[in-house]
Amino acid sequence: GIYTGTCGSNGRCEVFGWCPLEDDSKVDYINNVGAFTIFVNMNVRYPILKKSRTTTVNRNGDGSPVSGLNLFSVNEILQKALNSDDSETNLTAKDIAVKGAVVLADVSWNNDFDRDEDQWDDPEFVFYRLDSQKDSITSGFNFRTAIYDFDATGDATRTLRKLHGLRLVFVINGRGGSFNFGALTITFGAGIAYLGIASLITDMVLANCLKESKGYKEKQLERVRRSIVREEINEKQDRESKIGQQIWNNMAEPDDGNGVPLNAATANGGSENVEMQNITKAEE
Repeated sequence: GIYTGTCGSNGRCEVFGWCPLEDDSKVDYINNVGAFTIFVNMNVRYPILKKSRTTTVNRNGDGSPVSGLNLFSVNEILQKALNSDDSETNLTAKDIAVKGAVVLADVSWNNDFDRDEDQWDDPEFVFYRLDSQKDSITSGFNFRTAIYDFDATGDATRTLRKLHGLRLVFVINGRGGSFNFGALTITFGAGIAYLGIASLITDMVLANCLKESKGYKEKQLERVRRSIVREEINEKQDRESKIGQQIWNNMAEPDDGNGVPLNAATANGGSENVEMQNITKAEE
């Protein structure tokens, strides 16, 4: 409070505040809190796929809530809650009645929209107690409320209540998927491009960033030289093969002196005609 500037009978400075001071020894309990139920109304939307889900779906057909989907009791949440080291707490409402507790509800909601609607998955709930950290100077959850009254003379009185209870914090995450040929094509093309880049980066690392880089470069140059020599040998063999084939063709096909090829039969026949004419002239 604010200092008044005077000292009390105990030798301490007096402050302006409400009396008497807060007394935590007076505790009132609410019975059967563990049986209280919590209705969870949760909605998610997937704008790209134009799909949406909700926990308020009429699963039973009569409008009643479904336990484990949108209805949980306080004891059920506390018993399922895990500590910071993932060990089970096995708490009940009576265990947190004095100090309270803070529980995180981690909700995972993944959906495969390629399946039929009645086969879509329900959300998965995992509960963690957040106020049970080791070596923490405080635990539990509480808050205060005050009610002010004024009497006929204008004097004010205050009724202060310190309330302990269970605080729930919800964190929702999840993914929704559906097959798309366009997305598959883009992903496949990107994967091929990444493979090409990976090969280039690998060569750069091997050639410049390792102790054996010098030997790697020499091997690369040697492989290039062998490839060039192999190509030159193949080209030379092709040229020699073409020249040899041309020579063989020229030897196998005689010409008439003017570069016009003649077949063997015509050449032999002409010779025989010449000899026959010479014999005939001799006999005459």
